[in-house]
Formats: sequence, C-alpha cells, structure tokens
Amino acid sequence: MKINVTDVQQLVPSSVKLGFYLYDTNTKESLCINENETFPLASVAKWIASSIAFQAGIVVEPVVIEEAIYKHSTEAYLSILEKMSSQEINKELQQRGLELVIHKDNTSITNNYGTPASIFQLMHSLYESMDKSNLIFQALKQQEDFDGFRFSGPYEWLHMTGGLAGVCNDVGYLYIEDRVLLCIGLLQTNDTHIEWQTLERILQHIGALIVKKYTEERV
Repeated sequence: MKINVTDVQQLVPSSVKLGFYLYDTNTKESLCINENETFPLASVAKWIASSIAFQAGIVVEPVVIEEAIYKHSTEAYLSILEKMSSQEINKELQQRGLELVIHKDNTSITNNYGTPASIFQLMHSLYESMDKSNLIFQALKQQEDFDGFRFSGPYEWLHMTGGLAGVCNDVGYLYIEDRVLLCIGLLQTNDTHIEWQTLERILQHIGALIVKKYTEERV
C-alpha cells in the first residue's frame, strides 16, 4: 500500500473521528482506520437503499434509483422505500452480515449508521458484479454533489456523498492510473466549534494525499 495510517491520521485533528477504508484493486491491499466503528450515514443511506433494492430486483423506474443517488432526491428515496421498506432493506443487510442500518429519515444520526468495513463489503460486491450493477455505477458517475475528497486530475470518481452538522462522508470508486481504488471516508465530530467546511477540507486533504501517492510512481 502506497499510503500508511500515519500519513492519513496526521491530517485529522483529535476532535474529529475518522472512519477510513482504502482498497487497491490491483494489489488487493487495504488501509483501514476505525473500520469497525459506526458512523452516521447521512445521504449515503440513499445509495445503500438504492443498491439493495436494485440487487433485489425491486421494480422501480431506473430514473428513480438514479435520482436517489446522484441528486440525493428525497422523493426518489421514499419512492424506493415504498417498494422495499427500510425494515426489509435492513433485514437484507443483516442477512449479508453487513453492519448497516438505514431509515426513511436519512438525517437521523441514530437511525442511519454503518461501519466503513461494511460499506466496503457492499461496494466490493457491486464492483465484482459491475455488469449487473451498471445502473448504480452510472448514477454514481453523474453525482451532482462534489463535496468530500474532491479528487483532482483526469480521473473518474464515481461516488456518493453525505453531510449533516458534524458529519461529512464521501465513498466511491476512483479510476486512477492503471487501477481502481475503493475509497471510503467518514468524518464525525461533536465539537460545535468545528464548521462543516472544515470537515470537508480534511477529506480534501486526504484526497490530495491519495492522488499524490498514486501518481508519484506506478507499482
């Protein structure tokens, strides 16, 4: 792995909790920080629900799934939950052994939560069956919210973001150089003096570090 834990942790102040998972599809190596701790999902819950409903074959117009992801549309999200309830989605997540819980109110910190490790497992399963999950990847590619890692350069970044007061999340697939990186960054703080923009800058700095390390030299 081109990056180590210290590289990342030095970018995060002690008053901010980071959940991080970086997976290199070429080397199969991972770098994890607090990967088994739970974090609020915010709008990431909309991507999770959309993905599970899609994989379950629930009959929903493709545009509804797409808009729940790339537009963060609450109307589209609730339409999906009318077809497959949050209880049914959570049961499916539990059966898969994933520590992810979603709720119709995705702004609830207590009812929408998950671990970086479980988000990675879902992301990896989608990546492994990309030919069957093309709609999800197309929606991620169209993401209208650029907040988060903000990867710079001629790279494709297919991702989902989520933010609340004290919460800043960005998860997705970075096509960089000769590989794909699965990147998960979840930030949470209870310090009311830390503005949301400060959290996003932390993810931006981590994103810049990833790009720097992976473009310095090829493996």
